[in-house]
Amino acid sequence: TLHDFYMARQDSLMTEELTYGDFRIEGGRTHAEEHPMLPDEVQVVTGVPSTALGMAVGMGEVYGVAATEIFSVPADAERSYISKDQKEVDKILDSKHRLDHPDLVRGKNVVATDDSLIKSSTIVRINRMLREAGAASIHNRIVVPKVIKPCELGVYMEEPRLAAIALDGDDYRVRENEEIAQLVGADSIEYTSIEGIEKLYD
Repeated sequence: TLHDFYMARQDSLMTEELTYGDFRIEGGRTHAEEHPMLPDEVQVVTGVPSTALGMAVGMGEVYGVAATEIFSVPADAERSYISKDQKEVDKILDSKHRLDHPDLVRGKNVVATDDSLIKSSTIVRINRMLREAGAASIHNRIVVPKVIKPCELGVYMEEPRLAAIALDGDDYRVRENEEIAQLVGADSIEYTSIEGIEKLYD
């Protein structure tokens, strides 16, 4: 699932019926159906470019708010997950995302979606830019379920740095959503259920 949402090529056929783009839009729809929001809770729906833009479209359809591209990234931007060095990751991310339309979020309730939340480096920066632009509230919506164990199939992860877990004595525990929201600077955060993701492959 993480590979399909985070690293698949844009010309991929994800299932017998869903292309790369359709798969992301359907993932956004599925998430929004699982986590409904009232009309006055959602005034702006946007995705972290570029992998979450399709998901924002799907969410926007369910929430009744057309998705808006308010962030941009340089065409030659590196993928930060490739680096194992956190300083290098921070350097890439500091120059990667730009908020092009701060006027569109000022005083608004914003749903900002991303495909996954691993270490939180990206979403923390996205939320900070939204806060600085004057967003009234920020609601992060993550399409991939909580990542609570390192993946050995292409994404470098260190267990202590995963945003969804916390050290508890000699072991780790899975953080509650409220705790994660506070960690990343959001008013709320929700993840798609494993059952919801499984339906995409049916």
